[in-house]
Amino acid sequence: MPTVHSFLALFRMLCVYYPTKTTVAHSNVEEDRMSLLTSYKDCMLNRFKKDKKETKDRKQALKDRLAKGINIIDGSVYNMVAYDKCIDDVVYDLAGYVVHSRRNLIGSCAECWASLVTTENLPENTSPNKFLVLRDKGGLKKVTPNMFFVISTIETMLMKHFNETGSYIRDSFERVIAKASKLTLYSICCPAHSEILVPSLIYEYIVIRFRFQAKWKKVQEVSKKNCQRHQSRKMSKL
Repeated sequence: MPTVHSFLALFRMLCVYYPTKTTVAHSNVEEDRMSLLTSYKDCMLNRFKKDKKETKDRKQALKDRLAKGINIIDGSVYNMVAYDKCIDDVVYDLAGYVVHSRRNLIGSCAECWASLVTTENLPENTSPNKFLVLRDKGGLKKVTPNMFFVISTIETMLMKHFNETGSYIRDSFERVIAKASKLTLYSICCPAHSEILVPSLIYEYIVIRFRFQAKWKKVQEVSKKNCQRHQSRKMSKL
């Protein structure tokens, strides 16, 4: 099933294809009809460039909103047991995934990496450590307590948001960014790069979670429709 963006792109292409196909089929490509084809092409290219620029500007504006609103505490987290045990395992794994998948964004700053990942073993009584032992084959990233706190705070906010009425309507992503910009988080990344990297990492995590949530919602809705269809067939046979 195509996304809204891909469906609209296909629809625009079909709207162009059939009129131009009819024009070319009944002519020898006269000058005025050739200009018609050129106009369609220029229109689509200009719209594509405009949409691409607007998307880039909008993404940067959301990151700037996070950078201006988030309150950073300069300190370290020592207690990793004070979180919701239902989400500890998955959130810790996702935090490591964000750091690994966005490593090009973080760059080569040693101080930034030291604040995000660690080579030390987690406390044995923590839930993430038990999950990590089962999953790790030598390649999983072990994030620092501060990074775990940041992602856990964002995840808690996201879980509350997805349980609210109207969380799956338009502008839901912007509403989440507005909520995230009011949070208070422990410091990650070095002072020289934190203003850029902290909003970017939070933004990327929110994007990843929205993708996961969209897939889950799609499966849920399809399952619901199939169940209703099955019940209707059963009722029709009575």
